[in-house]
Amino acid sequence: MIRTPDIYLMDEPLGTLDAEHRLELRAFIRRQQLSLSITAIYVTHDQEEAMSLADRIVVMDNGKIRQIGSPSEIYNHPADLFVANFVGSPGMNLLNGQIVQHGDGLIFTHPDSDIHIPIHANIAPRRSVLTQRHEDTKTQSSMASKQVVLGMRPEFIRPANRGIPGKVILSEYQGSHGYVHVDTPIGELIMRSTDRFAIGEKIHLHLNETHIRLFDPDTETALV
Repeated sequence: MIRTPDIYLMDEPLGTLDAEHRLELRAFIRRQQLSLSITAIYVTHDQEEAMSLADRIVVMDNGKIRQIGSPSEIYNHPADLFVANFVGSPGMNLLNGQIVQHGDGLIFTHPDSDIHIPIHANIAPRRSVLTQRHEDTKTQSSMASKQVVLGMRPEFIRPANRGIPGKVILSEYQGSHGYVHVDTPIGELIMRSTDRFAIGEKIHLHLNETHIRLFDPDTETALV
């Protein structure tokens, strides 16, 4: 980075370094780029590098662009199931189920359980896609029964006195936090938590409804 070109092109410059030097040089590259105000195109398979260095990220899969956006947009609003699973360590929890009308609202149901998860109105800007609120009641009813994949990041799941029952099957200690794998009637869920849990411990989980993401299982693209 001695010269001052119009643009930097970097193809996995830190790929062969050990963890300590990767962190040091990652910070150095970002400081230099900001100081010189030179646009950089940086190729990496390390999502942590991408999230920490980039102003804009292009997520690619087999030569195809999956999503373009800021790190926050990519992480919080993945465009499809590939991005939802690929970005984040671990990736987004994904559950297959169905959206149904429940009173004036919507709920997520799982085919192998009677557990219902409310769909918060604030996260459904494309609500009409799911319910097709037309005057024809029959049409509305049929469109409300839509198959979806529900996504939830591990940090938006927490232990609770009531909620989805489950049993701890794995606990990954990470120092300041841990990742707790819980077997539940709607599938395995991974929760990020500062609490410690024993293998086999029975707990209940609460999902923060405002952070639910919904995907179409056929096209794999985001609905909300």
